[in-house]
Amino acid sequence: MTVYTFYVKNISYSIDRVFNKLTLKGPLGLVNLKLSNSLLKHITDRSFFFVKNSLKTFISNFSNSLVGVFHGFYVRLEIFGLGYKIIPERTDLTTLCFDLGCTHWIFYRFNLSENIFSVVRDKVIYVYGLDLALLNSRAAEIRNIRYLVPYKPKGIKFVNEILKIKQLKQK
Repeated sequence: MTVYTFYVKNISYSIDRVFNKLTLKGPLGLVNLKLSNSLLKHITDRSFFFVKNSLKTFISNFSNSLVGVFHGFYVRLEIFGLGYKIIPERTDLTTLCFDLGCTHWIFYRFNLSENIFSVVRDKVIYVYGLDLALLNSRAAEIRNIRYLVPYKPKGIKFVNEILKIKQLKQK
C-alpha cells in the first residue's frame, strides 16, 4: 500500500494509490475525496497536465474540502404546515423525529461516520457537515420526506428556495 503524505499549515493530506483517495485532515475532522486513475497518476508523478474538465472538478472539490475541514458547511431547512413538528433526540445530534401529518412518526438518522449533525430551532433545521456534496445529498433526503406541493405550501423546503404557488381550479 503506497501512501504519500504532505503537510501544510494545520492540514495534513495523504494520497492513497490503492483505494484511489485523497484524505484531508484538519482542525474539525477529515474528508475523503475519490480520485480517478488518470488524475491520481498525474498527482503522484507531479506532472500537472490534466484533462481540462477533470482539473476543474478536482479543484472545486479540493477547495470545498479545504473549507469544510477548516470551517464546515451548513444548510437550513424550514418546515411549513399546521401541526408539523420536529423533535430532535436529546441524547445525540444525529437523529431527527418528524411529525408531518402522517399517522406515524418519521425518524431520520445520520450515519456517524459521515460527520453530519443537526440542530433544531422552532421550525428550522440546521444541518452541519464537513463534506459539501454529502451534506447537500443528506439535506435533499430530508426535504424529500415531505416536499412542498405547489397547490398547498405544506412540507419541508430550503430557506432560500422560492416556490410559486398555483391556484386551484375555479368552479
